[in-house]
Parts: sequence; C-alpha cells; structure tokens
Amino acid sequence: MSSSMSSGVRRVRGVCGLAVVLLCAGAPEAAAVAQRATLLAPADGSLTSSPQENPPHHTPFDGDWAVDVAGAVGRPVFARFSNVNGALALRVVGHFEPCASPNQGTAGVGLRVQVIIEGVVVGVVNYAHLANPHPAGEIANGQQIGTMASGSSTSCWSGPHVHMEPRNEKRYACFQATPLNSTIGAGTKLGVIGGEFAAGRNQLCPSGAVDDQGSTADGSFVRTPDGATYRMVGGAPVYVSTWDAFGGPQPVTYVSPETFSTFRAVPADGTFVTALPGAAVYRVAGGAPIYIPSWDVYGGAQPTIGIDKWAVDHAADPISHLRPTPADGTLLKGLPSQRFWRIAGGRRSAVAAAPGAVELPDAAIDPFPVAAVARARTIRRTVKLRRGCSPKRLRVSGRGVRIRSARRVSRRRCRLTLRVAPGLTGRRDLLVRRGGRTLRRRGVIRL
Repeated sequence: MSSSMSSGVRRVRGVCGLAVVLLCAGAPEAAAVAQRATLLAPADGSLTSSPQENPPHHTPFDGDWAVDVAGAVGRPVFARFSNVNGALALRVVGHFEPCASPNQGTAGVGLRVQVIIEGVVVGVVNYAHLANPHPAGEIANGQQIGTMASGSSTSCWSGPHVHMEPRNEKRYACFQATPLNSTIGAGTKLGVIGGEFAAGRNQLCPSGAVDDQGSTADGSFVRTPDGATYRMVGGAPVYVSTWDAFGGPQPVTYVSPETFSTFRAVPADGTFVTALPGAAVYRVAGGAPIYIPSWDVYGGAQPTIGIDKWAVDHAADPISHLRPTPADGTLLKGLPSQRFWRIAGGRRSAVAAAPGAVELPDAAIDPFPVAAVARARTIRRTVKLRRGCSPKRLRVSGRGVRIRSARRVSRRRCRLTLRVAPGLTGRRDLLVRRGGRTLRRRGVIRL
C-alpha cells in the first residue's frame, strides 16, 4: 500500500506545553507498568507486508509500524486485543481517505480506533481499505469494524486487504516477529500498543512482551479491573484493604480476570508473612496463617513478605485469599519435638513421619486441639437366616467389618456380633458361603 494522509494528525510524544499545563498537571501518574494491550490480527488471511521487510512496510498515517493482511472482498475486519492490563475501552474517533492523489476514492476508507486503558489514552490504531466502516462511537473488544473493500488496481491498492497501523501516545508501539505470507487469524499476536517497549519505529517487542502484563512475582502488587488490589504472596493474591500498611501507594500491575484466575487460591505452604502494620510473623500452612512466636527453631529470622493485617484478621473472607484454619489433610511437623500431625476439622491427629509437612514451632501447633482417637466398635445385629448361622460360613462385603460370633436365636433368625473399623458407616451386604467358595447375598447389615 502506498498512501498519504492529510496534515493535522501529527503528534508530539510525551510533551506537555505551557498551553496545556493544567491538563497535564491533572493527568494520572503513570503506573510502574504502563497500560498496554496486545494487538491481534484484524482479519483472517495472509500476512503480506510487515516491518520485517527491507525496507519495512510504510507507515503513511504516522504510525509506529504497519502490516497488511490480505484476504477476500467482504471478509470481516475486527478491532481485536488481548492481554490488556486494565479496563479496556475502544472508540472509533474518525474516518479518513487512505489513498493519496490521484488514487483517492479507489480503495475503501480508513477508520481510526482510539485505545483507552484504565481511563488513559495509550494510542490509536488505523485500519485502512474498509467497506461498511463502523460509525464513530464506542465499540467492544473484538467487534467487527468493517469488511475488506474492493478497489481499482493502483499503487495504493492491488487486491483486497486491510492495512493496520498502531501509534503509541507515548514512545512507540512494538511489533511481534511473524513470518511473511504466513496464515494468521483471530488469535495471532502482531504486537503491543502502549507499554512503551520500543524507542523508535519498526522495532521488535522484547521477548514475551505480547504476553507480559508486568510482574506478578511474590511481593508485587496487582490490580483487577474492578479496582481491587492484592499483594502476591506464595503465588496467591492476598487482599490489600489500604496502602497505609505499606507506607503509601505502591506500583501495581493490572491483570485481567483470566490472568487472575490462574493464580493460586491461597499462598503456598511454608510461606512466611509479616502482618502490617506491626511485626507479627506467620507461616502459611494449608492456606492459613499460623502465628510464629519465635524464630529460634529456624536458626534465626527468615525472609517474609509484608501483607495487610486486615487479610489475617479476616481470613474467613474469600477476598482475603487466606483460610481461618488449615485445610483438612494439611501435614505439620513440630519443632523441636519432631512430631508429625495431620489437621482435620481444625483438630490435629498424630501421624507417622510424612514428607512435605510444614515445619512449625511446637508452640504454634499447641493451640490446635488434639482429635479424639477413633476406635473400632462392636455392634450386634439380628438377621433373618435359615441356614449357615456360623462365622465360618458368613461374611460381610467390603473391608473393615469382621464377624466375631454368630448365634442362632430362633429357627429363622441369627444374632451376629460384628467388629467395625473406625469411621465406617452405611450398609453392607451379608454373604453366605454355599458350595465351597460360592458367596450368595442373604441380606443387608446396617453399620
């Protein structure tokens, strides 16, 4: 495509002049990770031009890089973005003539989409050679904005295609290396708008930039589109109710609901945290913060991550991403006693040495009450049975139930004494041995 555009769309990058000083003063502070979004292919087709050409494909609309996606007349064209690190808004802000004189009017129209994330304008994307262009106004992510136009073969248009050209508001958009003439579609990532990854036009994105949304490592802060803020702790987002605990606002990484859903529900076992404000230290076990009264059993202080004390005090609230008590089945190892415990229902039961147990001071485990030791029980049941009232001929289905004695109490009734393993309930079949090893069902035993 060889095009030009009327004057009036040039920009000044990152400059606040005296005439707009009040507007600049009121602008929001830039986050540590600038607002950004991955640009997806605008149509299904073949990538016929890109910045990888030598020289790179032209940017007639003052863009940072440009691609052509070839297809067929009437093929839908979309404004598509992914990996957005905040609330995304898109707006069609204008239409334009994509071809310079003398080819004006020969190859569809151009459409300009403004990209806004968390209320910040990060740039615009120009789409050229469209028929049926969307009118000015708000559009949704992934919405169709037109179709590939037909045209006259000129230096501006040689076949149905869409020309896409992003332009950052600050610094430059970067592009993702994609082989020329490759088939692309809805999920093909072509580059990033926003993010400030590039220092000039036609520059490649850093490795992983099309997927990156800033740091989500332990200790970083993340924010979801609904405005909730969390601190990453042991791979999980622990809720932050106020910045006061951290000495004021901190840099945040915006994450989408899809990314948020990939985080752990609760911090990993063994994570140490400090409840702020204050100096109380806890170790996470089964999702619950367990108070650590002393570092002595660990040979000295260990690294911790500061979290809002609110999350500890409200561990039963799902938004905290902590649990009030360890999950059933959590294994603990007491120090220095070297005793092992399993938690169930907030109580502890002694178990044999087990790998993966969370090491805690004995004093931190002591508050958990010891569970009553389950014991086998003896029950007696009377069943209808004309023949075979003998422990040698009778059996109860499954495991955990043993017939200790069988005594006939009438011509058709047999009195059984059964030993039942701890915790067993429900019903079991009573089986009678007939003809060697053949077992036949002769009733039901309620445990």
